[in-house]
Amino acid sequence: VRWRRKRPAPIRDRLANDDARHHRHPEPLVTRPIRIMPQVVFSPRDQDLAYLAPLLVPAQTKVEQRLDPARITADDVARFARLCWQISPQIVETAQRLAGTPADTMPEDVQTLTEAAHAITRLHRREVSRLAETLTGQGVEHCLMKGAALRESVYPPGTARAASDIDIAVRHPHLDAAVAAVAQLGYAAAEWSDERGRYVTADPDLRRYVEAHHHELGFIVRYVSFGDLTTDEHARYLQYADIFPVGFCRLFDDSPGAYLSLDVHHGISLDMSVDLLIDSAAPSPHSGVLCPSDPVLVFHTIFKIYWEGVHHYGTGLYQYADLLRIVPSLDRVALDTLEALLTQHHLRAAGYYVLRRLDTAFGALPRNELSEMLDRLAVPADTDCKVENDLGDMWPKLWGGR
Repeated sequence: VRWRRKRPAPIRDRLANDDARHHRHPEPLVTRPIRIMPQVVFSPRDQDLAYLAPLLVPAQTKVEQRLDPARITADDVARFARLCWQISPQIVETAQRLAGTPADTMPEDVQTLTEAAHAITRLHRREVSRLAETLTGQGVEHCLMKGAALRESVYPPGTARAASDIDIAVRHPHLDAAVAAVAQLGYAAAEWSDERGRYVTADPDLRRYVEAHHHELGFIVRYVSFGDLTTDEHARYLQYADIFPVGFCRLFDDSPGAYLSLDVHHGISLDMSVDLLIDSAAPSPHSGVLCPSDPVLVFHTIFKIYWEGVHHYGTGLYQYADLLRIVPSLDRVALDTLEALLTQHHLRAAGYYVLRRLDTAFGALPRNELSEMLDRLAVPADTDCKVENDLGDMWPKLWGGR
């Protein structure tokens, strides 16, 4: 792996100033404008929430040794839940169990946030089954990846693990077939228009440029309108649109809906294809959809946490909830596979920095095999950091610090 930053966003701004681009009027995918909430990230003022990190540990695990219940405040939990909205129900439930407080002690927006996380999880679970059936029927070699794969592999039905989109891996020769297949389900190539406040039909020239310099296709979007709702459900969904960072949206006539955004990847990065994921894939025990093997899922999650951690501030912390649910279950063979992948792709330093926090921050590295592997992953001081992609510890940056 050679670390590369993503191409800068202003490409779109530069193309927007082009005369031909300026006079185009792309067709809207939805005829009314919507509002999408801005992304929430940790900032330096949120570093005081670091003591709540053990709330990401699975609910059945005792975390009292790492977190003093007397220190927990409803305000801190609410802030932490908003920042880690993908796993907010787990955070709130564990905090209330430890503090012995009822659910209604949380601010109303956080209660609604946890309901929305469950709702978007249910919506995504239904959708990945439809996608998998359609892609398999068309002979497209694929598997789920990232949050979608982790949700189907690690989180039992009824457990919330929300995400902003659905990510699937498709072998490069099958990309055209994959796009044609999902079009049958109502997905269309799209781009977001700030000016018009909606997704619009994608500019083919811009799309070709972006896709030529990236490891995934551009936006592929489907809109879902919630038509058959009771009065109470209607009101709740509108609340979701007001406070949920992604997915749910409010049309200007106050009718609720949701965008489903599908990311089709032909690479894990610019230097790694998705063949690694697809080659290891097997049916999920919960839904039967294809997901990468556990060690490959952990490898990809380590890569993603470290990438986001060293290049950005305040994003990616919630993914420790995924690691905390899958790493302790890896057996010796799976750990050997994981270590071999980290070595092959020059990510031993990434593995060390990410996995060591399972112990220092969460107290969840009890087995000798895990501890021994962590010791082996530590990069010697005289190693060429550039060769080993050793960009330092990402932990402070995950919390918005330096």
